[in-house]
Amino acid sequence: MTFEREFVTLCERYATLGREFLTLRERYVTFGVEFVTLRGRYATLGLEFVTLRERYATFERKFVTLRERYATFE
Repeated sequence: MTFEREFVTLCERYATLGREFLTLRERYVTFGVEFVTLRGRYATLGLEFVTLRERYATFERKFVTLRERYATFE
């Protein structure tokens, strides 16, 4: 009977470890999805920053052109 109890205890421990492993794997998957989402957001922010920088450069070129025209007008 002692062997049977020990065997049952080992089976229960194995089942518990299996559940813990599944939980860890689910957490890892969740973390991976969150990381990919953050990376996607960072990439989006990077693209938005590049777009803003391009708009600023365009604005700066227009401003220089206007200043040159104004200097010619004077």
